[in-house]
Amino acid sequence: MASSSPLDRLLQTDARRYVEDVLGTENWVTVYGLGRGPLSGDPVFSALIPDDRVERALSHLSWDLSVGDGLPGFSQGHDETTYHRWTSSGGVEPFVIVRHFHTDVPGAQRVELVEEFRLLFDLAYVPRDEVYLDVSTGTPDVVARFRDGRMEVKRTWLRRYLAVKGMHLALFFDRRHDSPLPIDDVPGGDHDVDESRTDLAYELVVRDATGMMLGRQGTFSRLIGKKLLSPPPIEECGVWPYEGEREYVAFVIGTDEDGKRVEHTCDPDTLANYFGANPTAPHFLQPVHFRREVLAKYYADSSRYEVSDGMVHCGSLWGLRMDNDHEDRVVVHLGDLGSIPHEEQMYWRSFNVEPDGGISETAYRRGMLAEFADPAEPALAFRQAHERANRTWEGALGWPLFKPLSTDDQHNLDGLRVPLNDGAAEFDSQILALAKAAVDSLNEKPIRKAAIEAGFEYEGGEQGIAKLVGYLDATGFDASAHGLDRSPTGWMKDVQWLRSRGSAHRKASDYADLVEHFGIDKRGRPTVMRDLLAEGTSVLDALAAHAEGLARGAAPEAA
Repeated sequence: MASSSPLDRLLQTDARRYVEDVLGTENWVTVYGLGRGPLSGDPVFSALIPDDRVERALSHLSWDLSVGDGLPGFSQGHDETTYHRWTSSGGVEPFVIVRHFHTDVPGAQRVELVEEFRLLFDLAYVPRDEVYLDVSTGTPDVVARFRDGRMEVKRTWLRRYLAVKGMHLALFFDRRHDSPLPIDDVPGGDHDVDESRTDLAYELVVRDATGMMLGRQGTFSRLIGKKLLSPPPIEECGVWPYEGEREYVAFVIGTDEDGKRVEHTCDPDTLANYFGANPTAPHFLQPVHFRREVLAKYYADSSRYEVSDGMVHCGSLWGLRMDNDHEDRVVVHLGDLGSIPHEEQMYWRSFNVEPDGGISETAYRRGMLAEFADPAEPALAFRQAHERANRTWEGALGWPLFKPLSTDDQHNLDGLRVPLNDGAAEFDSQILALAKAAVDSLNEKPIRKAAIEAGFEYEGGEQGIAKLVGYLDATGFDASAHGLDRSPTGWMKDVQWLRSRGSAHRKASDYADLVEHFGIDKRGRPTVMRDLLAEGTSVLDALAAHAEGLARGAAPEAA
């Protein structure tokens, strides 16, 4: 807050208190540009100072490195030419690189953090947002940002870098203030204030401005100096081999005889295994149960995460085996939870529930009996059947049943699921995804061509489902022979109806008919979707079997 009196403002009372007590202690430290707080609007810069130069740096008020200086270059002296990584003197190194180019270079980055800092922590620079990100855990963390001409770095990361370098960061400041106060109103008139500490040096100069420039009256003051941030011990840098102890979260694994929850850490080194370790502790394979909603975060960001049958991945950073072949929960081995980053463990802990039953039949057959087993959970089964049907049609008929989804649409199939709640938004999004994967993607051109070659006559103007009707009629598809209660296109029309009346457009008066037809109010949206997916799986398996039968009987070709 600005000082209330003109004299305090001239004496820069707030700014002096700020640099003495606050500067460099904020969560975000300004290392270039215009300062914050009482230094707002005034230039701030920084540089790395070797430990053996600290005393000298604090002995004078001039900046040890000017903006734009310190870049690589040569020096000459005594008939010798020497290349320097940094051209600054006395071992001072830049932390912020400022380049001018002296011409317009569209899109060029003019202010950037020194390369060593970026590479040491493997930071990703995002030009669109002008931020440096740490992505080591899979969840991007903004380490530094360039906003409104100001470069700011998180203090925790800055301290880690100083620990590695064993150097001090000098924060330079230079603040000026003009005042209408006459010099006679300033106690002592012209005067200087010097402050010197082991981490700080500044000078406040107050002068009479009258006569210094034509028409200028009053006084002015200048606050110039530097503050040094000392490096922590190298053990605090968090870089191998100084990473420190890894943290592990405790999860609910059961209840005791009094009904109280029993928890245990997921640290693999504390768990029992089949080789005799920690015999009195819970086993590495101890099932831990979670609400299905735990997967919402991963479904919502398909560019970063992938949820598949039995696994959730974050690129190549980490992967977690899981048993997601359940209707209402996800089950993970306690020891496997110890393999994911601590932040992810904390996230999973928030969805942790008491055990209710064991692992699924699918997980048991795969993990304990080493057998191949298809998932029973409707969405997983449907996604597998979709891939199987497409592969079968292409192998048997020479063309796939569905056109491949674009990169931007692939998430519709990869993230297809039984709604995680009974809300309309979650249901609508999954109906849209189902329609894109199973209706909009029908490979209409070869379907129509093959139907005509098989003797079917279209009236003209038929869309995707109608074209498939013609093909199935022409090739003698028998729903009952494949164990279906109706034609595959009947199921597709239901999906289309749900999409067009409930998801893709405003819910008009006929939406009530749709709700009644599918029993949405009575059965709930997750149950409706579960049944749709189950029938869809049967439909796709029947279509795959039909294609195989046609191949054995010399099916019509289409290109």
